[in-house]
Amino acid sequence: MSESIQHGPGDAPPVLPLDAARLTPHARPMLAVDRVLSAAAGSGVVELRAQAGAWYMRDDGIWDEIAGIELISQAAAAISGLTPPAGATRPPVCFLAEVRRYRVHGEVRTGDELRISIRPTGEFGGFFVTEGTLRRGDDILATAELTFWRDDRAGGAAAGPNHD
Repeated sequence: MSESIQHGPGDAPPVLPLDAARLTPHARPMLAVDRVLSAAAGSGVVELRAQAGAWYMRDDGIWDEIAGIELISQAAAAISGLTPPAGATRPPVCFLAEVRRYRVHGEVRTGDELRISIRPTGEFGGFFVTEGTLRRGDDILATAELTFWRDDRAGGAAAGPNHD
């Protein structure tokens, strides 16, 4: 992982778009998302270009559909890495705990420009629920509801999924 973004409640937010590698615990080749385009209050949009040879692409240039869960999860991690909660010195460490309503509506092909929108929908105890939508242009390719568990022992309060 490259140098992470550190900003407190009184600091100006980073200028967008921003390299997602600065916001997540992932590194290439596992890191799939490229840039955060927008973020506010735990919601946001992340982009990526489907790359030939990427872990989520098959040899025929079409994605492995189950990878959509990880792509949406990484987008949620990047958004939470950009918006650390008040009083936190770094983004919270969160773990994917549950996947619900994962639906695939289309194929991703090598070279596709994709956008993943993230929207938090709930919080209970140390858990956060996020909805994610993966799109190519106006076409919805996959949707999911993901639940993350925040490990408070890892430091900082939490508001969203920046996961390992």
